[in-house]
Amino acid sequence: MSSYQSISQRKEEFRKYLESNGVVDAITKVFVGLYEQEARPEDPLQYIRQNLGGKEAEDLQKDNENLKNEIKRLTERLSQLETQNDADQEETDEQNEA
Repeated sequence: MSSYQSISQRKEEFRKYLESNGVVDAITKVFVGLYEQEARPEDPLQYIRQNLGGKEAEDLQKDNENLKNEIKRLTERLSQLETQNDADQEETDEQNEA
């Protein structure tokens, strides 16, 4: 019986933790929004992900995409500079040999 009370007590503490940090309200709002949709989304899980993360998640996705593009651009630029550096080094070596 004591293990049942322990599990029940832990569940109650966890519920209070979620409630006090606004998690229950946030999830409830998303579920209510989903319920009130006239046309049900094809992918309800995607709907929940988008609406639970809110604007912040969208902004992070955009930032992530922008940073990936910047990495690609800088990697290409680094390659160009390395090629130019190699050519300059060969020219310098040739001039020193002469």
